[in-house]
Amino acid sequence: MRVLVLGATGKTGRQVVRAVNSVDGVDVRAVSRSGGPIDDGTLVRFDWDDRTSWAHVVDGADAVYLVDSQQSDAAQSMSDFTAVAQRAGVGHAVLLSSRDAVVSHRPGDAAVVSAV
Repeated sequence: MRVLVLGATGKTGRQVVRAVNSVDGVDVRAVSRSGGPIDDGTLVRFDWDDRTSWAHVVDGADAVYLVDSQQSDAAQSMSDFTAVAQRAGVGHAVLLSSRDAVVSHRPGDAAVVSAV
């Protein structure tokens, strides 16, 4: 099984990479905007603003850990990305979100959750 982790250098993404790396039979594809080295391997470049970076990161992935882009078009981006992932055969998605996204003070939070 291969798990794609977006935001792999962030607070939660870094922890997800460590946890998934410790599971036998599970391969991690860690991605971030910058790419480059991390503690447990190499990052693959992924940028919400560069849609040409999307297809290659989902290729071969079975599951994805998503971190919201937190931009004004986040709901549309998340919806479009999950469609790309689904077409590539990704069967599971986990979204880091607030439990209170529906009543959040940040416009668009509920739309992001709905998009995924």
